[in-house]
Amino acid sequence: MHGGGSTGTAAAKHANRLRWALALTGTYMIAEVVGALVTGSLALLADAAHMLTDVGGLALALLAIRFATREATPQLTYGYLRTEVLSATSCTRRISAF
Repeated sequence: MHGGGSTGTAAAKHANRLRWALALTGTYMIAEVVGALVTGSLALLADAAHMLTDVGGLALALLAIRFATREATPQLTYGYLRTEVLSATSCTRRISAF
C-alpha cells in the first residue's frame, strides 16, 4: 500500500538462515537432553535448558517475520511490521530477566 516496492522486510531476507539456526539449535538441544539423561549430567541438562530459550527466541523471530510480511490493510496501515520490534523487545526483556 505504501510504495509499490517489495513486500518483504529486511529481516525476511534472512528467514532461511534463521530456519537453519533453529533446526541446528533444536537438534543439539535434543542431543544434550538425551546425553544428560544417559550420563546423569546436570551440566548438560542445564545447557539444554539454556538452548531451549535460544530455540524460543529463534522461533519468535521467525513468527514475527512471517507476520511482518503480511500486506497492510485499511485498518492496519503500517501492516504487521511492528511484530518484529515487539519480538525483539520480548527477547531482550527475557534475556535481561536472567
